[in-house]
Amino acid sequence: GTAVNTLRNVYEKVKDIDSAMTELKKVTELTESQYESFGKTAKRVADSVGGTISDTISAVADFSRLGYGIGDATKLAEAAIVYKNVGDGIEDIGTASQSIISTMKAFGIESGKAMFIVDKFNEVGKELPTAHSRRCA
Repeated sequence: GTAVNTLRNVYEKVKDIDSAMTELKKVTELTESQYESFGKTAKRVADSVGGTISDTISAVADFSRLGYGIGDATKLAEAAIVYKNVGDGIEDIGTASQSIISTMKAFGIESGKAMFIVDKFNEVGKELPTAHSRRCA
C-alpha cells in the first residue's frame, strides 16, 4: 500500500541522485570529500529554490561540462531550477539549463548574471499573453 509506494519513491529519488552524481563525476575532478560537501550544497540549493537534489546535480554537471567551476556551475544550476519552476513549457532541468546557456552565449552574459536572464524570461512570459490578447481584440 502506501508504505510500499513511499519506499519506491525514496528508492527512485536515491537512484536519480546517484545517477546525477555519476554524471557530475565524469565532468569534474573533485575529491571524495568535495563531492560529499557538494551533496550538502546541492540539497541546500534544491531546498532554497524548490527543486530536487537530482535536478540540481544534473544542472551543475551540464554547466561543468562547459568548463564552469563548481561554484559558478552551482549558481547557474540555481538559476536553471528557478527557470524550470517559473518558465512556461519548461519540462525538465536540461531544457532550462540549455535555454540559459544559449542566452548567455548569444548575448555575452556572464555566469553571475544568470538570474537576470531568468527574470527577463519570466517578464517576457508574463507580457506575451497580454500582448497577444491586445492584438487579437
